[in-house]
Amino acid sequence: MKFFLVVIFFLNISILLADDFILTKLTIKGNKHTKKSDITKQLNLKPDSFVKKMQFWRKDRTYYNINLFRQDQENILRLLKSQGFLYAQLDAKLIEKKGDKIQIIYTIQENKPVLISDVKFIVDNKLEINNPIKLKKNNFFLRQKGIELKPGKIFQDTHLFNDLDILKEKYQNDGYLKATTDYQITLHEDEKQEQATVDINYLIYPEQLYYIQGLRFSGNRNTDRATVRKQITLQDSMVYNMEVINETRDNLQRLGVFRGIQLYPSFIEGTDRVTPSFNFVENFKWTATFGVGYGTEERFRTKVDLTHHNIFKKADQQQLSVRYTEFEPYNLQFRWIQPAFIHRKLTLTLNPYTRRELDKDYNLNIFGNVTSFSYPIFRHWTVHLAHSWDQSNYERVSNSYSLAESIFDQSTIYTQLDINYANPKVNPVEGFHFITGVGRTGVFLKTSYLYYMLNQELRFYQPIQDWFLFAFRIAGQTLKEMDDNAEIAPADRLKLGGAQSIRGWKRNSIYPDNENKLGGKTSLLINAEARVPFTRNFSVALLYDTGQVMSESFDYNIKELYHSRGIGMRYYTPFGAIRVDLAQSFQSSFKDFEFYLTIGEAF
Repeated sequence: MKFFLVVIFFLNISILLADDFILTKLTIKGNKHTKKSDITKQLNLKPDSFVKKMQFWRKDRTYYNINLFRQDQENILRLLKSQGFLYAQLDAKLIEKKGDKIQIIYTIQENKPVLISDVKFIVDNKLEINNPIKLKKNNFFLRQKGIELKPGKIFQDTHLFNDLDILKEKYQNDGYLKATTDYQITLHEDEKQEQATVDINYLIYPEQLYYIQGLRFSGNRNTDRATVRKQITLQDSMVYNMEVINETRDNLQRLGVFRGIQLYPSFIEGTDRVTPSFNFVENFKWTATFGVGYGTEERFRTKVDLTHHNIFKKADQQQLSVRYTEFEPYNLQFRWIQPAFIHRKLTLTLNPYTRRELDKDYNLNIFGNVTSFSYPIFRHWTVHLAHSWDQSNYERVSNSYSLAESIFDQSTIYTQLDINYANPKVNPVEGFHFITGVGRTGVFLKTSYLYYMLNQELRFYQPIQDWFLFAFRIAGQTLKEMDDNAEIAPADRLKLGGAQSIRGWKRNSIYPDNENKLGGKTSLLINAEARVPFTRNFSVALLYDTGQVMSESFDYNIKELYHSRGIGMRYYTPFGAIRVDLAQSFQSSFKDFEFYLTIGEAF
């Protein structure tokens, strides 16, 4: 009986797959303007069935139902016409091989496309206007959407509907909240039906302009109304303009206490007035994060972050961070962050800290405080100004160098410009992030360690189709004494090597061979990664790092670069990437490598 049931089961499976043939080769040619991937999407291709996937000894195959061969040809022609090739022709051949194997050859003749001869914009059926959306010229950072269909271009359905959405969005953003759009197309064909042109009329119905009246809030239980209201630039009788709405949303997000902000217009019936309604989803009152890692250089390391929101309901935040590594037995930091300090865009941060750092030549005990201000001058541009004071206590481990002062106070002022067009902010997949900063020590205090510092860093992210993400970073630092008698503090001298710089080299193992071996005054760091996705949350990265540290300020020599290579794995979570890297320097043997396990991308 059991044998009979098994036979019936496999017989039924065979019947279900009777019309499916194995597609051994698919050839598409002649498609000069149409992507092959768009054409293959029109085909009724099927991967292995579940039953055949269970047969792990078989290769993955693509199956095709020949009963749908004619339907696929119609789908391809429909695609070509939608992309402007009204007179396209298709020659399709299906070649049957031995058994259940087939080959398909599609030869496409696109012929002359349909060109656009005239474009008009008509508002309320009575007013003809020129293109209402003009791109801002000579502005690299502002990427605005413009009308795609213009005279002389190939007519495409997708561009037409994109243009309608852009026009509709433009008017709605300018206060015409119930604006709608439509179109009229006039086709002109020649006698031989070889060349055609179209006239396009974009029909715009703005309806009426809407104005703001009142505000409505909900969900801000732990943040007082006055703090929220301070961030809002909307006023009564103002046009409901999306540019101002988005500015208000950014101001509210900058408070850092809301996980989500819903903003929608509530129409007042029978009037041209709307009430902006804000619905907030606040962060938890207390949040805690815990991370651990391991590496061949730092061994075990751990970090605990504890955050509290709104002691005074002013969107204030209190953060306590405790970190331990092999080279940093303790690092305690406390941050008091106050957004909307005096001005809605100004953020104040107080950061007292203490830490102990171990080096092969010295041990350092330091405590101090950093007071910083940040202000967004544009949406993606933020300027920072910071003043730090600390007291350093150096303990010499070796006699390879001497110190101007072993215990001293230091006062530093530092300013930085942050231009961030990377998207998203956590685990970016496109865009760039540029940072430049300059600082000076010895402000308000007398010390032997007097110098300037200059930092530059560029991070660039470029997806290459769906194959991989190219990530790149180049960073440079320079220290320069203020006079001939000044020195640079040992802990501030530049070194490279480790999980966050040149992987494959041990931490702080790259520095110039000077007398004290305390580090250099100029550094250059270059990182490149090809991150290849395998699943939504998992990817593999190929790594290449290089850089140098030079003895003198503003000194570079490309002949003295240190190189490393490696491979890494990434598992992406809402809190960042869990990163595993395995790297070795070019000078190492195949068996010598450095291993890193940590949270967050290197850049």
